Amino acid sequence: MINKIKVFGKTHKKVLLELTKISFPIVFEQLFINIMSSAVTVFLSRFSQDSLAPYSMVDSISQLFISLFTIIVTGVTIVVSYYKSINKLKMVRLYSAQSIFMGLSFAIVCFLTFYIYKRQMLTLIFGPIDPDVLNEALVYFDLTSFSLIAFSIFQVIFSILRACDNIHTTIFITLGMNILNIILSIIYIYGIDYYFLDMHLYIKSYGLVGAGIAVLVSRCLGALVTVYYLLYKVKLFKLTEIILFIPLIRSQKYILSNGWPTGSEMTLYNIGKLITQIFVVSLGPIAISANSVGSSVFNIINVIGNAFAIAAMVLTGRMVSYKNHINIKSTVYISIAFGSLLIFIFCAPIYFNTEAISNLYGVGHQVKPYINNILKLLCITVSLFWGAAFITPACLRTFGYIKYTAVIAVISMWLFRVVLGYVLAILLNMGIMGIWIGLYIDWIFRSACFIIKFKRSSVY
Repeated sequence: MINKIKVFGKTHKKVLLELTKISFPIVFEQLFINIMSSAVTVFLSRFSQDSLAPYSMVDSISQLFISLFTIIVTGVTIVVSYYKSINKLKMVRLYSAQSIFMGLSFAIVCFLTFYIYKRQMLTLIFGPIDPDVLNEALVYFDLTSFSLIAFSIFQVIFSILRACDNIHTTIFITLGMNILNIILSIIYIYGIDYYFLDMHLYIKSYGLVGAGIAVLVSRCLGALVTVYYLLYKVKLFKLTEIILFIPLIRSQKYILSNGWPTGSEMTLYNIGKLITQIFVVSLGPIAISANSVGSSVFNIINVIGNAFAIAAMVLTGRMVSYKNHINIKSTVYISIAFGSLLIFIFCAPIYFNTEAISNLYGVGHQVKPYINNILKLLCITVSLFWGAAFITPACLRTFGYIKYTAVIAVISMWLFRVVLGYVLAILLNMGIMGIWIGLYIDWIFRSACFIIKFKRSSVY
């Protein structure tokens, strides 16, 4: 009995060490990205509450592009890591080049679509918009949509580098881009009017447009650095090897087929998010402000859970491939428990400091009660249900239950986030809280479905 307990303890310790090893770089990188993103939301909120509406609208559409782009990013990560593991460097170079071509082509098409039809898209999705808000959103949309070209370049190269076990480089470049984005955001959102001796430094305050300038410049510089690193440090390609970038339909289909399950689910998720954003916009400026702050805080909390979902998926995937079914059950449960514990630890100070968070974002006194209710309920539900709702399906995908997880995710999102959210928020006049309650019930439903499926699974 004592020996069994010792073995059990060693297994748990090993799983925790592996989870920490895999998830820490992801947490570090993504936490920094989301903190920087939240900082921009704070800057805009403190500059003008009116900037949050166009910022949220454009961001919702941009996230839809990013989720579609995830299909390429995920696909190339899987394919390149496979060929790297069996030391077929020629195939690594071929699929890397094909993915860069695909990502760049897709980004250019999206930019041209957004540039030509931006006004029609905004008015079609969000209905009648105040002329001042619309004009600001249009300029910001132009800047961010053009930056998607640079975004596609460095994201695909990041995926290639990660697949080749070069994680630290992507972290450092990401940190550099986000620090630059914050500095430029402060300068261009608020402006500069500074006297030093006989020198006068003046930069006009641009508000939301300034945030767009900061994103564009930081992403373009990030793309240049990653291209330079790929060509002259990693030396994966030579500039003369144009032939690798000639589109090969078969190779591109192979990349897309590997990235489709994850990317399609994320795309459907962001479509649902865009629809709920339409409901939020219809509720007025107070709801928009409260939702922006809630989403900003949740994105930071979500980093830990997402990192553990990826780490658990990697670990269980290895166990399935090596037919090590004995430890799968404990690995999944440890991942859920430890991930939920870390989320709880992270949420505890947020729960008791919602007033301070509202003050940080500089929102009006009318918005503060809504933020307080959203964040307190968020901290409780995310600690209890998020791990089971999202870490479990990540593991189930490695067992081959890709279709099941996708179907449940789509049903749950549309039934609770969209339909129930609309009923609670609009028909029952619960306002912005109705939208968030629909989200929380979505998590509870997913948790029940995925845990039941995992218990009935025949893998372990």
